This record gives sequence, C-alpha cells and structure tokens, in this order.
Amino acid sequence: MGLPVKPLLSVRLPAALTLHGPEVEVREALSSEQFDARQVEFIQAVFGYSALLAESARKTPTADAFLAAVVNLLETLHTNAPDEASVCALRLQQIIGAIFSPGMPALIDGVSQADGAHKTDGQDGASAL
Repeated sequence: MGLPVKPLLSVRLPAALTLHGPEVEVREALSSEQFDARQVEFIQAVFGYSALLAESARKTPTADAFLAAVVNLLETLHTNAPDEASVCALRLQQIIGAIFSPGMPALIDGVSQADGAHKTDGQDGASAL
C-alpha cells in the first residue's frame, strides 16, 4: 500500500451538511478538465435530487434542489474565505442580473406576473435547505 495522501487543506462545512462532519479534507489539486468533469457530476447529482423532490410532489423540485446546492456553496465560501465571498457575491449579483434580465417575469408578493400563480404553500426554495 502507498503512503496516506496528505490533505492540501481542510474546508469547514455549512450547518446543513454537518452530518458528514464539521469539515472535509481537500486531497488533490484539480486541473481545469478535472474540475469541469466534477461540475458535470455535480449537476447530474442536483438533477437526481430534483427527481426525488418531484416524486415527493414538490412544486418546484428543480429550483429547490439548485437553491439548496447554491446556498450550501455560498455558505461554505463565506465560512472559509469571507473576503473572497464578498467578491463572489458581487459578481454573482451581476451575473444573475444579466441572466434574468427584463424578459424574466417578476415575482411580487408571491405572485408571478407572467402567469398570476400564487404561492400558497410557503415554499420559496429556501425550505429545501
């Protein structure tokens, strides 16, 4: 057997993920290609979780799954690199503004202006966390 791999660093996890322990070790640096492949696996996992939420009759299973993942990523970033988290938050706001620009229906007081649908169950995505 080979020698144990020394971790590059430890990353503290957000409260929602502490069942796995308070932190995890990062054992290897990733190339761009490896990181891209892991992102694809992550996206597959999020859609897999979305399928489970859909089976549980969630009204917005894909949004709930993505929101849970994004919030956990942001909390992890804020916990481990707060200065960089601020930079990320500003950039993310700009990206969200560009992606969901004027053609995106507004949501005011729980009513989608596009379809008039009311949110009556209190699910706003954050409940998936």
